Amino acid sequence: MKFIKITFMAFIAIVSIASCKKKKTETPAPQLPPTANVAIQFENQVDGQAIELGKMQYTNAAGNKYQIDLLKYYITNVVLVKDDNTELALKNYDLINAADLSTCVVNALAVPNANYTKIKFNVGIPQDRNHNGAQNGDLDPAMGMIWDWNTGYVFFKHEGKYTNSANAVKSLIFHYATDRALTPIEVPLTTALNVNGVDKKLFIKFNLNNLYTTPTNLDFNIDNNHQSSSSADFPWIDNMKLSFADVFQFDKTE
Repeated sequence: MKFIKITFMAFIAIVSIASCKKKKTETPAPQLPPTANVAIQFENQVDGQAIELGKMQYTNAAGNKYQIDLLKYYITNVVLVKDDNTELALKNYDLINAADLSTCVVNALAVPNANYTKIKFNVGIPQDRNHNGAQNGDLDPAMGMIWDWNTGYVFFKHEGKYTNSANAVKSLIFHYATDRALTPIEVPLTTALNVNGVDKKLFIKFNLNNLYTTPTNLDFNIDNNHQSSSSADFPWIDNMKLSFADVFQFDKTE
């Protein structure tokens, strides 16, 4: 009889343990947010050398020694392209100023999780915003990038100096502008940008020397001043437009 009681009590204990085990539920794995922020960093360089203003330390493909005193350009209407070719448009207007690293970032907020394999954008201001009245943000006239409402914005500025063939220091002024100069850019991301609920950084290199190389090497002894102010600058604008295709390159993602 004692043996039966012990056996029965053991059975009850086993049933109780099994019942407890059944009631135990596994804690679900934490779900990642469906979006994340992406900082698009523009790295301003000359053939891999970080830009330092006011130093006569750069040489272009034509052999001209030159310096950069001012470098600004507009990056607008950035589009991130997914691996299924659907697109996310940022509708941004950002002025990149090499003198201020805080301006060299385009922030994409709440980017949906996906693999992004391409980035597209414009250098310059689209026509529907290029001739408007007073605007704010990076389009504010206080940024020093607009002539007047009729002519519109300067899309790209490089001002500095160069040493000519007689070893004299001369001024260097390139103002790339007018509706004719609006330049679409497309940069493949050889390593996809994987947005997975965690904030990411996308690095894009800007190589100034490539702007003065394609389709022909620009010799500052011959061409050192273009301000897009007349039809005489049309050939220069058209060549610059072709050159911009080689200026921007994918660097890395983090």
